[in-house]
Amino acid sequence: MLLDDMKEASTRRLFVFHLCTGARAEEAALVKCRQFSPGGHRVTFLGNDSDDHVADYSGTKSGRTRSVDLPPRMMEYLPDLTRGNERAFLNRWGKPYAGRGALSKTLRAACKRVGISPIGPHALRHSFATWHYAVHKDTLKLMREGGWSDSKLVDRYVHAATDDLALAAIRGGWAIPGQSHKWFNEKPNLNKGVSNNGNHPW
Repeated sequence: MLLDDMKEASTRRLFVFHLCTGARAEEAALVKCRQFSPGGHRVTFLGNDSDDHVADYSGTKSGRTRSVDLPPRMMEYLPDLTRGNERAFLNRWGKPYAGRGALSKTLRAACKRVGISPIGPHALRHSFATWHYAVHKDTLKLMREGGWSDSKLVDRYVHAATDDLALAAIRGGWAIPGQSHKWFNEKPNLNKGVSNNGNHPW
């Protein structure tokens, strides 16, 4: 509902990016186009351990560089990657976001327009973790891609990561082809109408 109501392409793109990557507000605000792979299938958040210096980027919270594989759903919302060293996400006026405050304000305004309780980038990070574990059933992968250093921090998402959520995520194009947990192939009756090749049936 919220995504459908986002008439501004810039807001929709940013919202989907958060859901696809679990990016923290500053990471999304300051990520550059060149931090995406050429085909847009992966994004790298640079930490203090990276030699690939970005002048106005303070690094990930942990200080460690991490990469996130992007699901098919992100492909239709990619920024113009030919802009190289420019910020990936721009506001409706075509200007870079001023930082985490501007990002949070944008998302909360979108919630207000559709009449739901305000959410910020961190709530989308929780959503990312939940669907990610539901689809992959892989705590280490979630920790690596989400930037968590302690397994106890991701244990909270396990109880909500049910098989029906995984199927919904796969149907919606959130699962990366070939990376779904093996249960997907072991339960053919549940998978009726579901494609795991990056295409969703609706």
